[in-house]
Amino acid sequence: MIAREELIYLHEMLNERFFGDTGIRDERGLSAALARPLASFGGEDLYQGPVEKAAALTESLVKNHPFHEGNTRTAYVVMKLLLLEHGFKIAATEEERHSLMLDIATSRADYSRIREWLEQHLVK
Repeated sequence: MIAREELIYLHEMLNERFFGDTGIRDERGLSAALARPLASFGGEDLYQGPVEKAAALTESLVKNHPFHEGNTRTAYVVMKLLLLEHGFKIAATEEERHSLMLDIATSRADYSRIREWLEQHLVK
């Protein structure tokens, strides 16, 4: 997964590039987003593989809105990097990627939909 410090650094770099305010708006929301992909029950990971973990983290970063600005942008880049670490690339148009992230932000896509979308758009 991604360390808290790495996520904050990535967020700051993205927002400097795209002229957004940096900084954490909700510490608990950030902690919860980072913890979600690592959640387990009865010794079993709730999110088994990299696709599931990336989907859970992405939804949580967008919905928890832990940063002042750039939550959706940060969530997408983190998702992409986590999947790249496992040898996956997202094969989707800019419009498809934008549509997914907008759907998450407006509650039209949840964890299951994100996971399905990724399964349809990933190449090894």
